[in-house]
Amino acid sequence: ICLIAKGEEVARAGRKPAQPHAVGTLAHIADWDMQQLGVLNIIAQGGERFRLLRHWVEDSGLLRGEIELIAAPSVLPVPGAYARLVPLLRAIVEEMAADAPNAPAMPHRFFDAGWLGMRYAEVLPIPVVARQKLLELDDSIDRLEIIYRFLESKGLLPDI
Repeated sequence: ICLIAKGEEVARAGRKPAQPHAVGTLAHIADWDMQQLGVLNIIAQGGERFRLLRHWVEDSGLLRGEIELIAAPSVLPVPGAYARLVPLLRAIVEEMAADAPNAPAMPHRFFDAGWLGMRYAEVLPIPVVARQKLLELDDSIDRLEIIYRFLESKGLLPDI
């Protein structure tokens, strides 16, 4: 899955094809149903990040690409300077129903700076382009710094 950087999701005659962002996420279908004919509800779960090396549009209008996987970051402890991020995300996750389609998958790793930052990037009510930029960052601590400053500026971080 790649966020569209420019253009429209649906190919139309006479229009340029969509241009995807260079970083995306592998996904698999976790659940689906069709309670109404013609309406397919899909719950997808994200996986590894990838970098789009090249892409092309097939005659059918289908956008295809060649990717390379981005190595998962090393598990790093959450630095003390960002410790206030942990209880807030715990509270957010607890508020989400465990079986909600957007709930973070188990196991929860609140101690891991990379996991913590990625989960914030998923749940924060921010524009999709800002979310994309957070997800593209390779440095887990840089991601936490940005999230911390954002939440602090909004007065949302709990005192610990």
